Formats: sequence, structure tokens, C-alpha cells
Amino acid sequence: MARNAKNTRMCAGCRGRFDKSALVRIGKCSDGISVSAPNEHSEGRGVYICCSLKCLELAMKKKSFSRSFKCEIPNALQFELENYVKSLNQE
Repeated sequence: MARNAKNTRMCAGCRGRFDKSALVRIGKCSDGISVSAPNEHSEGRGVYICCSLKCLELAMKKKSFSRSFKCEIPNALQFELENYVKSLNQE
């Protein structure tokens, strides 16, 4: 759990609160939807998830991304997110 409330973010899947650097950020900006590594900075509206497939699946099931970004998430992006989270777990 995070110590500093300023750097705490909530996972869209499990709804747990964690330090910002421990989560993956999915952001929407004018260029489209992008995925940021835990320590990268990106602009636009963002949704955070834990680095686990379980949390990603929960967020997709709850439609957290669609609700936050106010648009539908394409299937291709869902597969890209799954592959990204799998690659993070292998490291």
C-alpha cells in the first residue's frame, strides 16, 4: 500500500489503492488511447490498473475504460493491453 496520499491511485479492476509507480496507466489523449509504463509520464485522461491479468479482466468486465474515456474500447486494444500486462509479468 502507498504511504503518501498524493501519489496514490486506485486500480480500475480490484479497486485497491496503490502507489502510482506500481500501476500501469492507460491514457486517452488527442492521439488516441495509449499505455504507459509505471514510471512514464503521459498526458490526457488516465485509468490505472495493477500489473495483473486478473485486474485487467475485471476492469474490462466492469467497462471501466469505456466509462472513464466515454468511448468504446476496440477489441484490438484489449488484446494489446493483455499482451502488455503479460510482458510485464514475465520481466
